[in-house]
Amino acid sequence: MSQTAFISSPFVANDLFSAFEDAVMQRKVAELALQASEARLRDATALLQLAAQIGRLGGWAYDMGSRTLALSPEVRAMMDLRPGDDVPARGALRWLAEPDRPRLRAILERALEDGTPFDVESQALTARGRRIWVRIICEAEWDGAARVQRLHGALQDITESKQAQLALHESQRCLSERLEERVAERTRQLRLANEELEALAYSIAHDLRAPMTALHGFSRLLHDNLPALDSRNKHYLGRIMGNVRHMSELTDALLSLAGLSSVEMVNQPVDLAVLAREALQRQRELEPARELDAIIAETLPAVGDPALLQRVMANLVGNAWKFSRPKPRTVIRVGSEWLPDGVAYYVQDCGVGFDMAHAANLFGAFRRLHTAEYEGTGIGLALVRKIVTRHGGRVWAEARPGEGATVWFTLAC
Repeated sequence: MSQTAFISSPFVANDLFSAFEDAVMQRKVAELALQASEARLRDATALLQLAAQIGRLGGWAYDMGSRTLALSPEVRAMMDLRPGDDVPARGALRWLAEPDRPRLRAILERALEDGTPFDVESQALTARGRRIWVRIICEAEWDGAARVQRLHGALQDITESKQAQLALHESQRCLSERLEERVAERTRQLRLANEELEALAYSIAHDLRAPMTALHGFSRLLHDNLPALDSRNKHYLGRIMGNVRHMSELTDALLSLAGLSSVEMVNQPVDLAVLAREALQRQRELEPARELDAIIAETLPAVGDPALLQRVMANLVGNAWKFSRPKPRTVIRVGSEWLPDGVAYYVQDCGVGFDMAHAANLFGAFRRLHTAEYEGTGIGLALVRKIVTRHGGRVWAEARPGEGATVWFTLAC
């Protein structure tokens, strides 16, 4: 019976050999793939170890169940631990330098409680007492009950980069201190130079006043006591007297400008609108026939020295009046506007204006844009700038030729 069954189900040798050959081939392919994977893993591990060495980076892990702390060889070397040294989990906190220890303990307790990750820098003391800077990175692993099961992370020695950073900060601090000292010294030298220059200008102007007064007086005596002078000589004498008068005005203006720095300021509330009306009234008394439209704000409250601000408004309103003379009707506006840095006051006229290309020269001493046509010393706007600067403000002008000008100023007081 068994022989009959054997004959009816013949053994196919070729199929068996083919199946065996396929199995061997598949195993060989799997072995080669495994070898390649192991080689890649070794390469990756070597690269990771090299990167850890270069970056001075190691790993650590803390298990909540066993309360044990595991350290990678890189971390042990970083902390100067010997092969047999045992590190209790709580003992690792002693590595942290005292100023940072309470902060790091609170951060670690929070991570143990709710898994909050952290990435912090701290000073640490190694087993040999070396003080180093470390970067500590931590993440949490959770169990099925959503409880923190394990903390793991990395520890990196950042001493060199931290020292370089601290050295850079120290260098910047020293550089900043030296720069501040140099600026303070330059400022002191500039202040002394300005004081000396102002003293010299005051001395020159003061010394010139007496001979100018004498020259003007003697010229007047000649004019009054020599009635028989012909027209040419009278013209010459008139020119002398006119120039002496102008020189006296320049001398007085220079004395006023030079002495401004020594004037003690008394800051108090001031209404610039009142000062503007008073200045305009003085101009109208000199030329009562002029047609005038004066648009002055009802009130322009400010804080500053009343006497100095009166000179500001007198100069600005006087200029507006003077340079509007060619117009058939004088229009002067005085008001204020809010700018991003605070309130700015302005005096605007409808006069001859000027080219903004020359605006930089407008507030310099003895700088005049209209020399022949209009009287003046060239000191008025320089005086305005100095007074405004002493009040912590700034002054500027806007204009177009033939369309008038607007002078703006701020007061920080």
